[in-house]
Amino acid sequence: DIILEHVYRSRPSSANAVLTLYLEHPTPRPSLIHLPNGNPPTVLFSLVHANLLFLSPVSTEIEPLFVLEFLHRVIDVLEEFIGTPLIASKIEGGYDVVAQLLGEVCDAGIVCNTEPNALRDDVDTPGLLGKLFSGVVLPGSSPALQPSGGLKPTLNLNLSASGPAIPWRRANVRHTSNELYVDIVETLSITLAPSGRPLAAFANGSIAFTSKISGVPDLLLTLAASGGKLGMDKAIELPVFHPCVRVARWTEKPGELSFIPPDGKFVLASYEVNLLPAKSDFKSWANASLQIPVSIEVTKSLGPNGADFEVALLLSAAFPSAPSASRTSARSSGRSTPVFGGSASGPALQDVIVEVPIPIAVRNITDLRSSRGEAYFNVAEHVVEWRIPTRDVAATGNVTLRCTVVAPLNDDENDDTPNSSRFQYSIEVDDEHEMAYQNSSANAKSTAGKERVDQRDQRKLHHNAPLMPTSASVSFTVKGWLASGIKVDGLVIDLRKSRGLGEGVKPYKGVKYLTHNLAIIPKSLMPSMNTEATRGLAKRFAPLDPLKGNTYKAPSLKGIVFDVDGTICKTDILEHIYSLPAEQQPGAMAAIRGIESTAMTLQEPQPGLEDLMGYLEKRGVGDSFDDMAAGFAAGCTTVLLVAEGDENSSLHDHAYTGRTISRLDELVEILEGGFVERHSSVAIPRKNDN
Repeated sequence: DIILEHVYRSRPSSANAVLTLYLEHPTPRPSLIHLPNGNPPTVLFSLVHANLLFLSPVSTEIEPLFVLEFLHRVIDVLEEFIGTPLIASKIEGGYDVVAQLLGEVCDAGIVCNTEPNALRDDVDTPGLLGKLFSGVVLPGSSPALQPSGGLKPTLNLNLSASGPAIPWRRANVRHTSNELYVDIVETLSITLAPSGRPLAAFANGSIAFTSKISGVPDLLLTLAASGGKLGMDKAIELPVFHPCVRVARWTEKPGELSFIPPDGKFVLASYEVNLLPAKSDFKSWANASLQIPVSIEVTKSLGPNGADFEVALLLSAAFPSAPSASRTSARSSGRSTPVFGGSASGPALQDVIVEVPIPIAVRNITDLRSSRGEAYFNVAEHVVEWRIPTRDVAATGNVTLRCTVVAPLNDDENDDTPNSSRFQYSIEVDDEHEMAYQNSSANAKSTAGKERVDQRDQRKLHHNAPLMPTSASVSFTVKGWLASGIKVDGLVIDLRKSRGLGEGVKPYKGVKYLTHNLAIIPKSLMPSMNTEATRGLAKRFAPLDPLKGNTYKAPSLKGIVFDVDGTICKTDILEHIYSLPAEQQPGAMAAIRGIESTAMTLQEPQPGLEDLMGYLEKRGVGDSFDDMAAGFAAGCTTVLLVAEGDENSSLHDHAYTGRTISRLDELVEILEGGFVERHSSVAIPRKNDN
């Protein structure tokens, strides 16, 4: 249902017509939709907030981000005047205020004033007494009996004479208790490789400021980070400031925010921090480690049938770069930087939630065993949710959750079910030779039965492998700690530039740090190689030779990913660059981009490369020159090429090595008969071998 419609210019299509065209567009609907069937043709901007749909049709050329930002400003203004949450009943009940706001924020299609503080001087809002007596007719209450012009224009004239108008701050602000609060909130997003190495780690922060101080204060907020001013300049990327901030001061001295605040609570600035080293520093990035209070590890394909997986969390009480207090405060006259700190409370980990998406083919998750907290399987979302309350988080250490997946029904479910026509009997035989014959026959049957059981277990392992989770996420909240290491160094009131503060004003100042909605998401999860059950879960592919049968119903091989340096070519380019002096490495990295295509044609190929490539082309198998490690992270099997005297020979017995070869053309025979992972199955030639 349409709640409200406001037309700024021209004659657009009716709200019902625009809504109908919007709903005809298939979901998910983008924020910008072109409606060629409209009259006139229209570009429709949309925004969903608190279950309310805001639509803005535009029939002229305009910057898209401008319209979307305008819709966000309208929502902020409505929440400021009629309260949060923004619901339909509030908009309908406060239509007199809403109509004034929509008329003030935009006039004839031109955005005018979207600052809530300035709008309070132009929009009439009913006070408490007005609401109480709105239905009562009092003598002299008729508008016709009021003096011409009313009282408010007179007040506005008097207030405007007190000084130049500030668009974001109301005039003549008065507070009985003067308070200033700084709340820095960071939302983190981290992606980890299966090995635990961080692939991406960003902190998106916002500095929320609450100003309840009389007059027109001029403030200076100083931020600090590890490394001093240089560290602050490098730490904060993509800063976004409120219009009240003097950007020139920040540019000259990073970390210093000089501003005249609006009255009330507002977002002073937003920023982004890359928690990993610079991308150009390859070695530092590869060895980077994040110091966070929670780490996650998922082990899958556990148990005799490979139907179990385990989620392990390591909870730590160590918070690096943590401020000394969750809420620091000071009373100050504003003449010097206040001393923040003094609270005995430290950072606190709260609200730990783990979510494990489950493949849609899984029928159910049973036997959820958690060492702390409660876990359940959300059938609707197909997600295992594990919640650890704050009281259980206080005890640091390892916590685990183990679950069992229930596979879909198939024909193999009844392989070991006894036939109803079978019966048992026994015969007593006195002849020793007959007994010996029967014993040998029973042993043969026992051996054959054991082989069938092993084959059945192997099939179950392969059958359950696709049912294992491929990712997991953990989120939590920390009060009194920021992963970026940013902190408030001081908050000063400039008495020379401030006006109307009053004599002897000593505002209360407080700072709070909060990290929330932190998500650690492993990019890919691999089966564990540390148990007997998972060691039997070897990856298998069907033979490429069509004349050989596919006994295990193994999947077909679709492609092979090659690591170029050291595998296709003998020279490792990156190792060569790292051996150069530090000042030559950036130039060498840039030169690679220009000579890579010709360098590949000049490189000496590994023995057997032509034969292998010819064979793969004949069999229709594709290849991609990419990093083999990325293939392992994606869940592929791995083949290690180890030549005589190779430094990688130590990886031969590693659990993540699926198979080892000494020449590339050895894969031809292996693929013809069907690829099967074999740990420690190929002898490595050494220099001392005869």
